[in-house]
Amino acid sequence: MADSLQIEIEPQTLAEVQAMAAERHLEFNVVIDDVLQRGLYSLREEQFFEQRMRRAECVSEEEVQEILGRMGKGNPPDPGDELPEGYTPRN
Repeated sequence: MADSLQIEIEPQTLAEVQAMAAERHLEFNVVIDDVLQRGLYSLREEQFFEQRMRRAECVSEEEVQEILGRMGKGNPPDPGDELPEGYTPRN
């Protein structure tokens, strides 16, 4: 059972949500619920990575980017990660 909640929404945002609901043939509440769930997921994901970064041994974002930039360079693929025979990259 869903709870009822009254909120104020900016007119432009309200219009966008109403248009999206109509376009997708969904109830307004379904679109709002989906947007809220996605927003919460995004915030939790951001919080997760912030916590991980604080726990990391690296002291700056530059060091993290430098480490990520060199990942895999000069290393052979792990077993099972090889490209299929005859593979050609798309250009």
